[in-house]
Amino acid sequence: MTLPFVFVDTSAWWAYFHRDDQWHHRAVAAMRTLLESRAVLVTTDHVFDEVVTGLLGRAGHRIAAQAGTGILKSPSVLLVFVDEPTFREAWRVFEKHDRMGWSPTDCISMGVMRKREIRRAFSFDTDFEKMGFDLFPGDDES
Repeated sequence: MTLPFVFVDTSAWWAYFHRDDQWHHRAVAAMRTLLESRAVLVTTDHVFDEVVTGLLGRAGHRIAAQAGTGILKSPSVLLVFVDEPTFREAWRVFEKHDRMGWSPTDCISMGVMRKREIRRAFSFDTDFEKMGFDLFPGDDES
């Protein structure tokens, strides 16, 4: 399986780093597959903030800090810092799609994925499918 670039969403990071998450075992297996395939794990500074902040509340400071450090130090992770044009376009998308339930971070993620031509998101959030992307792991992958 070749997965050169995969966007990693907040839900996947939470599940991977938090043992009590309902998707933890599936996230660990999926991450193993991605790393073995030498995929580049793309995420944004906005997702990073959501991950660390969410884990702080769910699992405490130690887990949040370990997750943040793990993401920052991983040679497999490409952390994209969102520029102003991407941010403003994401805000326009957020404003227009009130019925979709997408967060501003979801819209930023979508903008980064489109700009970098990334088709697959490692996520347990089906919003990425609604945005027109493929989810990893799919039902046949885990």
